[in-house]
Amino acid sequence: MLFMTTYKFVGDRTPERTAALMSVLGERGEAEGTQAHYVRADSGGGWLIQEITDAATAYADALAYSEWLEIESVPILGMDEAAPKILESLA
Repeated sequence: MLFMTTYKFVGDRTPERTAALMSVLGERGEAEGTQAHYVRADSGGGWLIQEITDAATAYADALAYSEWLEIESVPILGMDEAAPKILESLA
């Protein structure tokens, strides 16, 4: 299932905290199933599009970064999947 994860930085943005966050990212690597990862140009956070099959793995990722990030993940559909359902709901 596809998910869009939005994250925002929380807490102090000191060089030490940023280095600790980057260290964890370096150790863990990109989150499993990541198809795209973008960061906000204002440096406030970012977005991931992921194909997630195991909620426990996604939960472990969220826990690993919870000291630095506020994370929200929601299921998403491509328009090719969503449009027929939208049209059905109008009938």
